[in-house]
Amino acid sequence: MAKLHQPVFVTPKSGLKIRKENGTYLPEGGDTVIHSTYWARREKDGDVTLTDKLPTEPKTKGA
Repeated sequence: MAKLHQPVFVTPKSGLKIRKENGTYLPEGGDTVIHSTYWARREKDGDVTLTDKLPTEPKTKGA
């Protein structure tokens, strides 16, 4: 279980448009957000999936 105030990766359930706390929409592919009671409620309602495993940035060649 993710701890509050820690980064988590959130993905919406298929077919749902979920608003982030700032009013923008969560991308279909998911996004890294700070875990809060807002996201805990979305997960409890079955609207999103939360994971502690954050995506890694792809390494760029020649950098």
